[in-house]
Amino acid sequence: MNEWRGLSARPALESPWLRVTQHSFMAPDGRHIPEYYIVERPDSAICVCRVGDDVLLIRQYRPGIAKDTLCHPGGRLEPGDDSPLSGVMRELLEETGLSPHTVTALGVFAQIPAVETGRVHIFLADCEHDGDAVSSPELGEGLTTELVAIAELDKLITSGGMDCVACVAASYKLLLTSAAAGAED
Repeated sequence: MNEWRGLSARPALESPWLRVTQHSFMAPDGRHIPEYYIVERPDSAICVCRVGDDVLLIRQYRPGIAKDTLCHPGGRLEPGDDSPLSGVMRELLEETGLSPHTVTALGVFAQIPAVETGRVHIFLADCEHDGDAVSSPELGEGLTTELVAIAELDKLITSGGMDCVACVAASYKLLLTSAAAGAED
């Protein structure tokens, strides 16, 4: 077995957004690892919002990478969310004002499994949208929406216009799902 054995853990940082715990481990090869930090935060949910042959993306500034980027609607699950599905529906409504016709789960993935406990739940939602940009009042974040052709997602990702690994994974899940559906036709 390749498991690390936990020796101790103590809180290193607590905030409303995250908790960081300092762990001490014994590695399978016998090495002692005295300081290993793990970020503990709630799961999140992302909604790939398909509108015909387009996806509705959110443009927002991301302080961690100091730039605007396009992302799928979504966010952290909150204590009042009954499930990841209810959380993603709340986020979709808050960020876009849309309610989908259908929703399909595309998977659950660890975000940064080496150092973080959070997982991301990815959903595909079929929505209707009139094409006008929507500005969200959510937390004064200055969010705006943009419709992007599904066929342009790969180009958007490779150009750095979408710079979030969870959103990139969600986009490729959509592209694989679309390709599989096309192969069945």
